[in-house]
Amino acid sequence: MYTEGLCSVMKVVFCFILACLLTGCLPGLSGKNYLERWATIEEAFPSQLGCPQIIPEMPAYSYNKVVFDAPYADVFRAVWVAVTQAGQNIESSDKSKGLILATKIEWHPPNEVHRYYATCVKELTSKTTEVVFFAKVQGTCVGCLDKDRERLATLHGMNYAPEVSQVVNFTRNNLIAAGVL
Repeated sequence: MYTEGLCSVMKVVFCFILACLLTGCLPGLSGKNYLERWATIEEAFPSQLGCPQIIPEMPAYSYNKVVFDAPYADVFRAVWVAVTQAGQNIESSDKSKGLILATKIEWHPPNEVHRYYATCVKELTSKTTEVVFFAKVQGTCVGCLDKDRERLATLHGMNYAPEVSQVVNFTRNNLIAAGVL
């Protein structure tokens, strides 16, 4: 009686181990993230080229262009604060170029997503400033199923990403709080 119960437990354990080993051999389920390395902020947005430009291949959700009726210095400061309020880590900031580069890492075990942001501030007139927010993403998808293959391929390359409206809202709120708008 005792050996029959032990035998049943051993069968269940054996099946579990076998299932783990088999899924470890399937692409996308092996625990490998298929990503050799993370991009740097300079690879996402080469700062030596200045501010990124909106091009036809960019999805509309990956950038947001806003004009504020406020002076450049006030808008640049409000954007800088808004970027940090949105939980982004400022990697570099150049007020003379009007460029702020930032990153954000999200960890949703076992997947990891790196987000890259470029914010360009440009004086149009002494009282009008244009701001363009750009976002890109790179991530891993450990344990993806076949239905997630396209998502996996998309995340591993550097791709445009949504998520720029939050910084726009923070910027506007910061300008209002400063009494500029």
